[in-house]
Amino acid sequence: MEKLRCVFMGTPEFALGPLEALAQAPFIEIVCAFTRPDAVSGRGKKLVPSPVAAWCEEHGIPVVKTKTVRTDEMKSALAQAHADVFCVAAYGAILPTDVIEMPRLGCFNVHASVLPQGRGAAPMQRALLTGDEPLGYSIMRIEEGLDSGPYCRQGSVEAGERTYAEVSAEISRLGGAALVDVMRDLARGIAPAWVEQDDAAVTHADKIDKSEVLLDPSVPAQVNMRRVQASGDAAPARCNIDARGARVCRAHVLDAEELGQLDEPLAAGEVDYKGVKISGKIPRSLDREVIRNIQMVFQDPAASLNERATVDYIVSEGLYNFHLYKDEADRIRKVEEMIKEVGLLPEHLTRYPHEFSGGQRQRIGLARAM
Repeated sequence: MEKLRCVFMGTPEFALGPLEALAQAPFIEIVCAFTRPDAVSGRGKKLVPSPVAAWCEEHGIPVVKTKTVRTDEMKSALAQAHADVFCVAAYGAILPTDVIEMPRLGCFNVHASVLPQGRGAAPMQRALLTGDEPLGYSIMRIEEGLDSGPYCRQGSVEAGERTYAEVSAEISRLGGAALVDVMRDLARGIAPAWVEQDDAAVTHADKIDKSEVLLDPSVPAQVNMRRVQASGDAAPARCNIDARGARVCRAHVLDAEELGQLDEPLAAGEVDYKGVKISGKIPRSLDREVIRNIQMVFQDPAASLNERATVDYIVSEGLYNFHLYKDEADRIRKVEEMIKEVGLLPEHLTRYPHEFSGGQRQRIGLARAM
């Protein structure tokens, strides 16, 4: 069996399934990987390498980081790899014709849809959002058009109530295994059996906009669940609970039996969280009254205005999101427990709010309860 020299092109987490599968195949030698440049990530605004770059650096595979392969420099680097095949999985850039024609055995792509449905940037999320298209993968030959080339392998999966991240991980793994099967045939001299796409059945999958996954209590529960499933870090599913924004990471639609187990049916816009119903906004006057009561636990009447403001900040931040309470006494008890847990002492009252450590902020409730 011939050993194939392969250049891999990919960027996000989805690309790791095909990359790892190729790296484990004894008849494949990954000579280098092309990926997008490091990107700013997180609150620290630090440059972070792509998942593909991080994996390759850890496993000793040379990495080229570039936004495009259209420059003479990048084309020269690809030509010098003397690759038999290019394998692509969510690289994030269109390949020009002269690059596509470089490898002697062709340029293969793991596309995350059952083509011809789901051409474009976000096929899995679109399929989850609409609920009317199959989820799966296609091993296709790259051509100049957007995901328009013929395919030689396909597979589908059932989403159930799984999230986009969970579905993506499975399709990545299955697509990687199918790509290795195609490479094994090539190493044995067996050409792929290509199937041309039916242009009449083509659908397009544009990127998901944040507005498309906002949750709305006026629409059917199934629609909201699909929005949660299709959401991700770039476009999270969000709603308002107690007039505060909240991200919803997982959803479940109750069946008839589960609905029958509820003590009382939920009204539109009402949330049941661990047996407690939340609806509307808690009066601010109640918050202020409880805050004043809590202040008396540890604040001296002669405290300065800054000390009072600091206490207000700490307690209101810890209290405002802890609105899952039985009564006012329960709310007071919860905040007292937080104060005790964080070790708030009278000398702390001279601090400004920003002077508390991250751990203290979290334990007093800056990490949102919802």
